Amino acid sequence: MCNSERRKGLDFERQIARDLNTAGIPATRNCGEPDGQDNGVDTYAGVLHIQAKRYKAYAPISKLEEVPREPGTVPALVTRGDHKEAVICLYWSDFLELLAEVLPW
Repeated sequence: MCNSERRKGLDFERQIARDLNTAGIPATRNCGEPDGQDNGVDTYAGVLHIQAKRYKAYAPISKLEEVPREPGTVPALVTRGDHKEAVICLYWSDFLELLAEVLPW
């Protein structure tokens, strides 16, 4: 990976955390483990554990599998392609649980 690709990815991770915080959702970036191991989570926002992918085109949905499924957490993939809007991908069961928590029906 060249420096410009790495910078593009890190900038996207920072943007996600900044956007969440601006929206009133406390979010922190995972700046890596001391031993250099990657746990698949770039940003923590409450129960959401977010993997961020910024490519020329959208990242494949299979990248969601890089985020570990742990009890009490919701793995999410946020991806953005060049000149495109960011999108989020969640497992359907997690989406239904989140929806049931926020909607009054």
